[in-house]
Amino acid sequence: MKERLRLSAKLVDELQAADHLVIATPVYNYNVPASLKAWIDAIVRKGKTLGFDGHGLITGKKVTVLIASGGVYTEGSFLQEA
Repeated sequence: MKERLRLSAKLVDELQAADHLVIATPVYNYNVPASLKAWIDAIVRKGKTLGFDGHGLITGKKVTVLIASGGVYTEGSFLQEA
């Protein structure tokens, strides 16, 4: 548990030091990969990045999220109308 908290503290420090966060990820079955979910789980910390009222404590950061997903978007595809 101490090792996980050390890693979490390091990741939170990196996040707080960043001016701009870029997340590039594929989307699998309408969800993010397990590695991105694990990173999110590691940086969400009550009292550090998440307030006890549920509001985020990291502010003033720019975030860019790039996603890639497969699919057919040609004429007549059911995805074209989505």
